[in-house]
Amino acid sequence: MTVIRTKSAKSLPRSIILANLLTSGLWTIYGIIKHNKYIYGPNGTGVVLAIIQVYLYGKYSQFNDHEESKRQAELRLRRLSNPFQKYSFIDDSEDDDYRKILKV
Repeated sequence: MTVIRTKSAKSLPRSIILANLLTSGLWTIYGIIKHNKYIYGPNGTGVVLAIIQVYLYGKYSQFNDHEESKRQAELRLRRLSNPFQKYSFIDDSEDDDYRKILKV
């Protein structure tokens, strides 16, 4: 729900999604070969959920890249507009993500 609400794939680790898809897929195939519904049932569900995660990652990572570059450009302009502020200890882009999550 966080990914859909924030429209950001930052909370989806790509390596874990792919590992889940691979292992669930292999266990599902093994369960089908052995005709064991207790193996292919839960792992088949895992494959479906991993495919949904891959879809969400693909959908929101492209939007996220464009949005992130836009946000970084805005942050650079903001820093240039205030020459007395040399160092920023708070990243404004993180604040936007938390505001979206908390619906503030």
